[in-house]
Amino acid sequence: MVTKGMRWHVAKHLSETLNLREEIIKALKLAKDPTKHVLNCTGNFFGQYSRSFCKDLGNKETAGRLASVLVLECFVMISNDDGIEIEKRERERALNDAVIWRKRMIKEGGFGYTDEVDARGLLLLISGFGIQDDVFKIQDIVDLIRASNVKGISTALRRSAFLMPKIPDVMMVKNNLEIEAVDIAYTFGLVM
Repeated sequence: MVTKGMRWHVAKHLSETLNLREEIIKALKLAKDPTKHVLNCTGNFFGQYSRSFCKDLGNKETAGRLASVLVLECFVMISNDDGIEIEKRERERALNDAVIWRKRMIKEGGFGYTDEVDARGLLLLISGFGIQDDVFKIQDIVDLIRASNVKGISTALRRSAFLMPKIPDVMMVKNNLEIEAVDIAYTFGLVM
C-alpha cells in the first residue's frame, strides 16, 4: 500500500479501529522498509500548529492526523519484532521530526498544554524509534505520558524497548505523587 494511500485509508475507516490495527500491522510487516513507510505516513503534521486542527473527525486534516498516530501506534507494537530494523537514516529522520515536533509543542505552551493526539503522536514516535536521552529528558516523557492519556495506547507502549526501561525513572519523578506513580505502574504492567 502506498504511504499516502495507507494514511487516507486509515483516516476513512477510523471508526473500525480494531480491524485497522490488524490491517496496519500486517501491511507494515509486509512493507519493504516499514520504518520509512511509517515516517512517510506521518507526513509533516507534527510541524503544523495543533490549533489548526479541529476536533471534528469528519475534517480531512484531523482524520489524517489521527490516522498517522494510529500508524505510529502499530509501528511501536511491532518495532521489536524480528526483521524490523531501524536504519541510521530513518533514526536520524525520526530524531529530526521529534525535535521539530518538540519545539512546536513548547512554542505552543509546553507539553502540559498540548492536546492528547499531539502528545500521543510524539510519545509513540520516541517510543518506536528510540530517540536519545539528550533530546528528551525524563520530565519530558512524564509530561507526554500525562498529556497523552496513555491507557489507550498502553498495549503498544509496553512493547517499546526504548520506553519500558525508562518507566522506573518516570515513577521516581512522580515520587511525591504516589497515586499517579501507582497508576503508571499499573498502566505499564509493572504491578500485578
